[in-house]
Amino acid sequence: MPTTTTPNMSLILPTPTLEAGPLYATELNTAFTSVDSHDHTTGKGIKVPSAGININADLSFNNKNATSLMSSRYQDQVTPLVGISDLGCLYIAGGNLYYNNGIGQAIQITAGAALNASSIGGIGGDYITSGASEYYTNAVETFFFTQAANTVAFLASGDISIYQSLLTGYAVTLKPSVSMAASFDLYLPPAAPATTRVVSMDSTGHLLTGVSGAIVTADIGDSQVTDAKRAALNYQISSSCGTFSDSSAGWVDVTNLTVTITTVGRPVMLLCQSDGTSNSGTSTSAGFGSAVTGSSSESFIRIVDNTAATVYSEQRIQCDASAASPAIWVPPSSVSVVDFSAVGVSGSKTYKVQVASNNVSTTVYAYYMKLVAYEV
Repeated sequence: MPTTTTPNMSLILPTPTLEAGPLYATELNTAFTSVDSHDHTTGKGIKVPSAGININADLSFNNKNATSLMSSRYQDQVTPLVGISDLGCLYIAGGNLYYNNGIGQAIQITAGAALNASSIGGIGGDYITSGASEYYTNAVETFFFTQAANTVAFLASGDISIYQSLLTGYAVTLKPSVSMAASFDLYLPPAAPATTRVVSMDSTGHLLTGVSGAIVTADIGDSQVTDAKRAALNYQISSSCGTFSDSSAGWVDVTNLTVTITTVGRPVMLLCQSDGTSNSGTSTSAGFGSAVTGSSSESFIRIVDNTAATVYSEQRIQCDASAASPAIWVPPSSVSVVDFSAVGVSGSKTYKVQVASNNVSTTVYAYYMKLVAYEV
């Protein structure tokens, strides 16, 4: 039978003038029936090329997946989509990727060349224009906040709790005072001190590790209060004057009753006290005395600076000649003074005790005492 078979749908077509009827009619009916039901699947027509498709309305995938895509490309919208038919859609608007949720809210996923962290409740800010970032390095187990490449950022927050590096460690929380009247800067010391030091703060907020500042004396053991530590604490004690006496009319320094103290600008307390030796009796007890031979006597005691240019205190002991060798004694503590001229003046200062009598018949005594100086 003279027929031909088509290459794409295998249709059997009669050859005109050669195929006798009614067989050719039957072959045509069969061919047209196949054409009527073709859907371009295998054996039912050739595949439709992209150039042959003109999508001019929404295209439904009938709840099926779009598979084997190399990528999907979107037309950039001027503004986010807000139509009722735009629920659950993914698109680009203003150069950024968006997703509209089930109630039509436009969620921005990107911000320029980075993820839009604010859209997921993360850390927001103008990262793109500033170059700032926050990242974690597992090698040192540390979070880094930077304002630019290799430049750490400043942090502003409320209370900060610093935890022990333990599974259930305790924390130290840094808190600003609720009574602050203004903000200020607090500067840590530039280096750790070579030995234990008291920490103080100056008026500019710098923490200092010098010898000034409040000292908790309860933390200092009795055996640790050495002369060197007294000097560091602005506390000085002289040696004992022993059994000093003088009968000259002019002012003379009492042996050993001299101290030098380095002050930081507070008042200085000066006083005489017993040297602690176990002396007893009227002629060997600690104190100042005045004795006269044949007439009334006056003895004088004062605390002065190193050159005697400044007199901080002056006392008088008077003794009347009612006996062969009358004498009078006063306790060491009767000679004391607070040097208020030291307020606001820092540096080294030397104090000493001097005595004098009104005539050569009078002897003035200073027995078993020390001079004490300390800042108050």
